[in-house]
Amino acid sequence: MAGKTISFVLGRGNMNHNNRKFYKENVDPERTHLNKSYVVQPLKAAYKECFGQALDNYNAKQKRKDRRKDDYISEIKQSGNGEKVFYENVVQIGDMYDTGIVGPDGEITVDAKTAAEILDEYARTFQERNPNLYVFNMVLHMDEATPHLHIDYIPVAHGYKTGLETRNSLTKAYQQMGIPRAKNKLENETSMWHIREREYLTELARERGIEITVKGVDRPGLSLPEYKAAMTEVEEYKEKTAELQIVNAGLTAEKEELQLDVKAAEMARDDLIKEAEDAESRVQKAQEILDGDILTKNTLQEKYLKLADDAVANDSDKPVAQKIRNALGQETGYVKVAEADWKKMLRIFRVTRTKDKVVEEMAKDMVTKDSKIKTLTDRLDKCKEFLQKHNLFEAFKEFIKPKEQKKERVSIHERMAEKKIILAEQEPFRKAQEKDQHKKQQIAI
Repeated sequence: MAGKTISFVLGRGNMNHNNRKFYKENVDPERTHLNKSYVVQPLKAAYKECFGQALDNYNAKQKRKDRRKDDYISEIKQSGNGEKVFYENVVQIGDMYDTGIVGPDGEITVDAKTAAEILDEYARTFQERNPNLYVFNMVLHMDEATPHLHIDYIPVAHGYKTGLETRNSLTKAYQQMGIPRAKNKLENETSMWHIREREYLTELARERGIEITVKGVDRPGLSLPEYKAAMTEVEEYKEKTAELQIVNAGLTAEKEELQLDVKAAEMARDDLIKEAEDAESRVQKAQEILDGDILTKNTLQEKYLKLADDAVANDSDKPVAQKIRNALGQETGYVKVAEADWKKMLRIFRVTRTKDKVVEEMAKDMVTKDSKIKTLTDRLDKCKEFLQKHNLFEAFKEFIKPKEQKKERVSIHERMAEKKIILAEQEPFRKAQEKDQHKKQQIAI
């Protein structure tokens, strides 16, 4: 066996796919039992293992709560310094044409078994060779077209004097594993680490009789430095291609998420407009009821005043009561009233007493309705404030423009002033009733 390639590229880091929580079309579930899991650890548990002690030490020194670090994963996601929460490399020997897993008769091919052996040894020694790359998930897949290895790791760098003493830093992790500092964009820490890992894979392959070649590069015509430079360029190209694919997938997902946000905002706007309309309608109805109550009270007051005036006018020419004298002609303090006059006085008394109860109940009802109107007005004000805050107020005003042409409503303060006037007008009438009631009590005595 000879002439195979090594693929060593960045992966997407999809744990659900790697650990077969779901199956894509290119996966054969009948061969999933051939897969091999080396490490399967939740990301949060891995971060606690890597940075838990450093976080505890850092937080213990902080006197202010707002300076403490509780969620290092979220901090890395939001940092904007280029660091990722974790990295994934997909390692493969050969391709689907020269190292396909399934033979013509459905058997596992010899090439695939050999490639799997190489990847297995590479996986078992990876953590030892790369102590600063903490592996939390590593799986060998044998249920797709070609054997390949998913390695997911967290870069761990030590020795920081300020902040966290141990941090997520890929560049520092490489350097602490003996990788030289970057010379230029092509010869950086990542590309030099890839070359080192490729060379190790190449040796594992040669031990099993497999010669490793680089696509597009003819090794016999190149010196070793030229060959390494060519490998670096090819690797950079592969990495950039894989990164662009990942970025493209992320942008597509972000676009879909933004579209959902826009739809949600539109629905929220429609709900607010509907709520504002309902609140305005309730305020209008409450206003109409209040106006009707005021009108009814005014009408009743006029009716009772007229009734009292009529009673006085009808009986003004003749005395209602005659004083009672004793045998010596002296006043006794008692009076006598004709039966018809007495019945009329009782009728007026009952009417006025009923009127007082009606007015009292209406006054209580108006207080309750005033409270409801205030609540509805406050809600309407909050709706307007929200619409202005989200630049929707002008659109809302345009939407309800015809309703703004309705006659102006009486404000709460104006209604309160009107109520005070009504109560002031009723005060003399109430005092007169009390005086009449006192006289009737004397007559009864």
